[in-house]
Amino acid sequence: MNDISGHRGAYGKQLGKAFHIHAAPSFVTHSLHKTEIAVTQIKCDLVDNERTLPVRREHAYLVNLQVRDFTKRRLWMDGKPVHAPPMKAGSVSIFDLRKTWIGERVSPLHAISFYLPRRALDTIADIEGVARIDHVDHDPCLGADDPTIASLGMSLMPAFERPEEANQLFVDHITSATAAHVLFTYGVGKQLSEQRTDVLTPGQEQRVKDLLMANLDGSLTVAQLANECGLSLTGFNRAFVRSTGLTPHKWLLEQRINKSMALLRGSDVPLDEVAASCGFVDRGHFVRVFTRVVGTNPRAWQRVVKH
Repeated sequence: MNDISGHRGAYGKQLGKAFHIHAAPSFVTHSLHKTEIAVTQIKCDLVDNERTLPVRREHAYLVNLQVRDFTKRRLWMDGKPVHAPPMKAGSVSIFDLRKTWIGERVSPLHAISFYLPRRALDTIADIEGVARIDHVDHDPCLGADDPTIASLGMSLMPAFERPEEANQLFVDHITSATAAHVLFTYGVGKQLSEQRTDVLTPGQEQRVKDLLMANLDGSLTVAQLANECGLSLTGFNRAFVRSTGLTPHKWLLEQRINKSMALLRGSDVPLDEVAASCGFVDRGHFVRVFTRVVGTNPRAWQRVVKH
């Protein structure tokens, strides 16, 4: 799931190199057959007026979410300057990598960049039963307000801060949801899917819950769960939320917390053991998540429920 060396796509080290940034942490998911989706954090507080390097041309898109205001921009497309006004935090730009884009860093930059190759979008379109797209209806020079991508991208910030604690199910959900949103919202040539699944059947719901409980570390992907139900990615996500009221990764988090509470009620189990039994990376990860969700740390909660 984490950044790998030797890749050629516009993410991770390759994207960081284009921006002259040494540290460009990324997550890569391979849940779609023979393709990948990636997301990279690009952050630099320095203003050096240095132009970015071009990334390799390919039929892929970079979906950039501005985490902070981008107060001044200079941009070139295929060697020609283009008008690129400032962008507010939360704004989204979708760059078609069949064109050559060059920018100049004239103000601090902090962005979340989703790498969506055409093959990944084609795979999602085939799964969803909709037409494949040829291009996106979007002008990256102007950008757009897109609350969906903003919400998805910002939810990854804790994962970038503590990448060792990010589970596969969560990152896969965010990246695949972003790709599907781009396909349906901006794709030219799109058509409405005929597949409308309101809820999971009782058997599907139980099967998915059993699989999630057997993999509390979140190592399953949304594509695997959807395949178990014979549903598309968005069809499965929609049906799971309507059946349970939660997304798969939030439902899984709730079960991890519930199991940890059951262990803490029973005896003074070492927190390291509780963390391992409930799919957390380590004791620190468990304590942070438990405190955030419950509102108090595990031992304090344990003392209250035992008295």
